[in-house]
Formats: sequence, C-alpha cells, structure tokens
Amino acid sequence: MKPKTIVLMIVAVVCGLAASYMTSRVIAERNNTPPDDEKIVVLVAKQKINYGTLIKDPQKYFQEKSYTKGEEPKKAIKTWDQVKDKRLNKPLSEDQFVTAEDLQDPKSNGVEGLLPPGMRAIAVRVNIATGAAGFVLPNSRVDVVQTMRTTESPTTHTILQNMLVLASDQLTIRPDEKLSNVASTVTLAAKPEDVQKLRLAEATGELSLTLRGAEDNDIVNLRGTRPPDLTKPSNTDGGNSDGGDGGSNIGKVPDAPGSTALVTPLPPKAEPPPPRTITQIIYNGESVTKTVFVVKEGEVSTQVEKTGMEAKPRPEKKDGAEKKDSAEKKDDPAALKPEGSKNNRLLGTSPTEKS
Repeated sequence: MKPKTIVLMIVAVVCGLAASYMTSRVIAERNNTPPDDEKIVVLVAKQKINYGTLIKDPQKYFQEKSYTKGEEPKKAIKTWDQVKDKRLNKPLSEDQFVTAEDLQDPKSNGVEGLLPPGMRAIAVRVNIATGAAGFVLPNSRVDVVQTMRTTESPTTHTILQNMLVLASDQLTIRPDEKLSNVASTVTLAAKPEDVQKLRLAEATGELSLTLRGAEDNDIVNLRGTRPPDLTKPSNTDGGNSDGGDGGSNIGKVPDAPGSTALVTPLPPKAEPPPPRTITQIIYNGESVTKTVFVVKEGEVSTQVEKTGMEAKPRPEKKDGAEKKDSAEKKDDPAALKPEGSKNNRLLGTSPTEKS
C-alpha cells in the first residue's frame, strides 16, 4: 500500500473520531438542558360581568390567560364549552377567573336559583308608565320610588336603590329578539326587611321603577319631593338643587373658584338718634328764665338763660291827678291787690324737639 493512501486513511479515521465525539457532546448538552415551563390556559373575564348574565357567546365575555403549571388558579375553568349557555350566579370583575361554582344551568333552576344568598323574591305591580315603558327586563337594576297622594302634603320618595330584577312577568331570561317587554309584574330580589317596606309602600302609595345604567351601582342621597319643590331650579343632570335625607349625592352645588373670594356685605351702620331737646320757660313778672335740657346718648346737659325788664319810671303827677288816681283805686277792686301781683304768674313749660 502506498504511503499516501495510508496517510489519507489515518486522516479519515481521525476526522470520524472527532465528528463522533462532537456529536456525542451535543446530544449530552441537549439532554442536560431542562425543558421549557409548561403553561396552563384558564378563562378570565374581559370586563366586568353583572350577576345573572347568560353566557351564550363565551368569547364575548371571557379570554384565555396562561399560567405556569402549578401556579394556575384552582378550580378555574379551562374550556369554552364549560361556560357556554350558563348563567352567572355572582358578578365578576375584569381579569377575574371563573369556576364551575360561579355558573348555573338556567334550565334546571327557576327563580329561586337566581336569588343571591339571604335574598327574597317579591313581585311588584307595574304598568307601561311605572315600569319604565317595558325596558325593565331580567337582570336589570332599578330604583323603587313611592308617591303618596295625601290631601295635606303629597310626597315622592326613593325608598330602595339598585334592586336586581329577577323576572319580568314569567320571563326570567332577557330576550334576544326584542329590547323591551311590557309586563304587569316585575319580580325583584330584596332583603327580608325590604320586602316588608315594599309591601307597606305599595299599600300607602303608588310605586314606580326607574331603570339604572348597566354600570351604575352608586347609592345616592335624595330628599323627598313636595309640591313647593316643583318651582325650585334643578341641576342640569336632573337632580334637586337641595340636599337631603335619603340616599345619594345628586344635585351637588359646584365649588366656588379658588380665585374668587366670597365677601358677605356688612349691614349699614345705624346712625345715632338725633339729640332730644326740652325747653322750659318761666315767666316771673317781667323776669323770664329759659332753661334748655339736651338729652344725647343718655347724658343730659342744661343751658339756662335769664332775661329781665327794668320798670319804667313813672311820670310825675299833679296833686289833682294823684287824688283822682287814689279815688279810682278805691273804686277798682283790682287796685286793692298788692302791686305787681297781676304779673306774678307761672305760664308753664313748652317741650320742643329738634327734628
């Protein structure tokens, strides 16, 4: 055998051994690599789903969510067939998984199967006006309003809020082919104490049902409405502008802007009363005394003025005239009075006031 052939054979054997070694190494590494984590898929809610919803199209309400094996929620439903044509017996929030205990078969359960724990079913008489024109359907949420038509003071109150509708007449499933059902009775789920309240309210007044929005679960405070309230302005959302007793914050007064300061004007300052003046005048013969009393703010000040007239000198008389005068005095009784007595008199006082 030629030397060249022997060299080629040796090279071929070495290459084969090297290839075999590398292949065994690769296989060993693959066997030592752990497999990818196994995933488990369960069904969770796409959005909030109300109590009593009939699941006819599962993909509309649920979506698949992957969990690592061993970390998935226990009892979570994993297939679409398990929820199809079932009804929820409790509300589900977004991204919440569903279990078999959350579902019920509407064919095997009547109204009693729809009742939440601790609740009672009670029927309320309605008509097209008091039943929201027939738009109150199974699984709707309503408020109950009572109107009392008394002669003294008619009043309307919202007595119950966010009540679950179990049935409209004998219809327990919301119809797909129509959006309304004009019923004569509506069955509600109520607490035992609310059942008594409903029966008393029905006996003492007229009941009406007001339909709530699908996502509206708020309990609001409302005051009763009376005839004088009909002329009061209301807010744009229809709420009474007053607050009150009852249940929700409808009709809130908007806050004042922060840049505007509300200033309450002060009442005008009362002017002090004008001073009171009393004037007293005393006549004593030909002497006059004038006293002025001024009353101002509870204090009295006095001003006194005195005036007098000097007696005029008498003209000299002759002897004949003097005798004539004395004869006249004897004949005149007034002349017997002491001199000056006719002028000694107190004429009185004259109170005056300044305007």
